[in-house]
Amino acid sequence: MYTMPPRAANRAGTAFVYEDRVRMVAGGHEAEHARGKPGDARASLPVHRAEKLAAVHGARAKLYEMRQQLLGLGPDALTLLTAPLHRAPTRGTEHTERLYALYQQHGERGVSLLTDVNHCGRCGNACAGGALCLAGACACPLGTASCGGARGVTSTNAQACGACGRACRNDQVCAAGACACPAGLSDCGGFCVDAAHCGACNRACPAGQSCTGGTCS
Repeated sequence: MYTMPPRAANRAGTAFVYEDRVRMVAGGHEAEHARGKPGDARASLPVHRAEKLAAVHGARAKLYEMRQQLLGLGPDALTLLTAPLHRAPTRGTEHTERLYALYQQHGERGVSLLTDVNHCGRCGNACAGGALCLAGACACPLGTASCGGARGVTSTNAQACGACGRACRNDQVCAAGACACPAGLSDCGGFCVDAAHCGACNRACPAGQSCTGGTCS
């Protein structure tokens, strides 16, 4: 799909297809694009994107238009817009405006370098260890952190529970970023113990009951 100036919308036109380019004429308006391949993202010119944005009134509407133009680039653009937003929700507007400015300056290729794990931010800069490429820099997936070069899920990793270097005891698990005894066991004197110490040391559950969350039931 190739764009035309917004003023050419809903006007009959003619497309002249050449080996390396496509020239379109509609209602006195003309645009020329490099010819793409099947499956390529929509081709748009910076001047067309700027004119379309200028036709929108209101800060919120303009922000929405920026996002829609970026989302037209495909799934990677969706990741680029949403992943950093989850990390810093209050900076969503700033992030979108920066991405759009980059898109206007460098086009589709400039945006793709912000999400390509094999060429993150620049050609040949590959992200290792399962890292994502976000805003042109290698980063750990949401909920993880880089600990000595290795990425661990800090909400469930017993070797980096809630923070790098915070290891749980051998008899504990990491749940929601905190070390705890496995289900059915309670902490007693620094050890995870069974129903004979339910919720407190030496508090045994009656016969036929089990210890759940420190309570006999």
